[in-house]
Amino acid sequence: MLKLFLVTQEIARPFTAPPDIPADRKAALIAAFEQTMRDPEFLAEAQKLSMDVNPLGAKAVSDLIAELYATPKPVVEKAAQAMTK
Repeated sequence: MLKLFLVTQEIARPFTAPPDIPADRKAALIAAFEQTMRDPEFLAEAQKLSMDVNPLGAKAVSDLIAELYATPKPVVEKAAQAMTK
């Protein structure tokens, strides 16, 4: 249950695309994001704005989402109940 509550903090603001995106476009988007996260000018601007830049890679985000979808239904139901109390 704890994973369900905390995963949004771990993945923060994920970028998404449709599930049927062509593989070459998906690869280009991932590469562009990763390059941006290493770009010295981007990182300097983020530091000026006191922004944390600590990205998860595409595989890590995909793995987390897969883990969430694999959560047994009773656990999801208990978590939902806990959130409404």
